[in-house]
Amino acid sequence: MWLEWKRLTAIYLEKGKPRGLRPSIDRINETEGYSFSNIAAMSQHDNTKRATAQPHFLIKMYDSRNPESSRTFRKYDTKRGALEAIGLSQTESDSGKYYEANGCVYLLQSSALTHGEKELIQKEDDDKEKTYRGSIPIAKIELEDGRTAIISQEFTYTQSAVIIKEPIEE
Repeated sequence: MWLEWKRLTAIYLEKGKPRGLRPSIDRINETEGYSFSNIAAMSQHDNTKRATAQPHFLIKMYDSRNPESSRTFRKYDTKRGALEAIGLSQTESDSGKYYEANGCVYLLQSSALTHGEKELIQKEDDDKEKTYRGSIPIAKIELEDGRTAIISQEFTYTQSAVIIKEPIEE
């Protein structure tokens, strides 16, 4: 593993190389902890690609067009597929993060987290919970000049998770 780490570091440090070539470690078996026998060196790009290739749930938490509607969810084969379904790209896409799209607020999280097989954890370098800012569209008004304006309620929230206890028919 050390030789691979050194090789990836040398590539990353070459002038003009993209950040995705930065070396990182990942667990070989996700259900086990970090140990020398369960880690592998890989580029940050490959590590991210591996994580986002796992099934993810997109949970609709709020719909401004129908505020009384119940929460719904859908499983996607990849994180990218879930985000694309609501018209977003995969830039900063943490599990437990809320996304606003088309007047709705969605929670994105991995299948393992949704089924309660894995806990929402903070990275070791985080000294406090992750917090995000967002907004929920609450009203649409017609302006005197004929334009339409949307009024939104700003909010701040910490990274969170929804765990589904009942079996899900997939």
